[in-house]
Parts: sequence; structure tokens; C-alpha cells
Amino acid sequence: MLEWFELHPELELAYRMKESFHEIYNCSDKEDAQAFARTWLDSLSPEMEYAFGAARTALTNWWGEIFNYYDHRVTNAYTESTNWLAKDMNRMGRGYSFEVMRARLIYEKQARKPTTKVRGIKPKPFLPEKVMYRFGIIDEKVKTIEYGPHIPTLCDLLDKSYFS
Repeated sequence: MLEWFELHPELELAYRMKESFHEIYNCSDKEDAQAFARTWLDSLSPEMEYAFGAARTALTNWWGEIFNYYDHRVTNAYTESTNWLAKDMNRMGRGYSFEVMRARLIYEKQARKPTTKVRGIKPKPFLPEKVMYRFGIIDEKVKTIEYGPHIPTLCDLLDKSYFS
């Protein structure tokens, strides 16, 4: 790379800008990440604008959504992957609209099972559940969290023509 950078200084500049952009996600908290992103946007030189214009636009248009990552440490990668699978299936001509196929992929119970987690400990009931809630015997902090469909499971189901 160093030899290429000597021959093409703009390539090194683009590489450094790209690497710097990825550093946003190495920040420890939301405020630092937003400050780093503002600095990155300000440092984007006019000669690199053509190469990073889409990144600049996405960053500014989706600022809140992008930096919500620091509040929850969860991305929409599952949603994007599921949409991609639905579009592929739609192109294969399975006979469903994109919206129907996406819904089938997102809500498929078999695919959601590996990513469903139960948080907290629920005691074994010794009274009817209504009574236990009323008297505070059941911990209401127990909850089920679903992180979306498990993409490898969806791919296996697709390979087996489950959605046909």
C-alpha cells in the first residue's frame, strides 16, 4: 500500500478518511462519537467529497438513528439482512410481494427462536399467577427480549424451500 500511496497521494488520503470514519464506532460513548463524527465531517476535504459524499449524506440524514447505537448497542443489521433476503426471494419469483415476504421472514418463529432471550428469574408458581402479581411475589422485571430473526436459520429455511 505504501508504494501505491507514493504514486497516488489521493489514494492514501481516501484510505485515511475511510479508516478515520470507522473509528466513530470505537468511541466509548454517544457524546464522544458525535464529537468525533463532527470532526470527521469538518475534515472532509473538497477533493475527497466525491468519494465520501454518500457517507456524509447518510451520516447527517440519519444522525439520531446512527448514534442511538450508543444508547442500546444494537444495530439494524438484522432488519437490513432480512430485507436483503426478501428482495432476493422476490427476484427469484416466489409469487409474493416484497412486503409479504419480508413479514414472513421477520416473524418466522423458527428463525426468531435462537435470538430470543429471557432476562431475569421467574419463580415457579405456587399460587395462581394473578395472585402472585398482585402481592408482588412474581418479579415483574422478568422479560423476553427478541433480537430479530436469526439470519443463518433463515438461510437454512430458504435452502429447504420452506417459504415456497
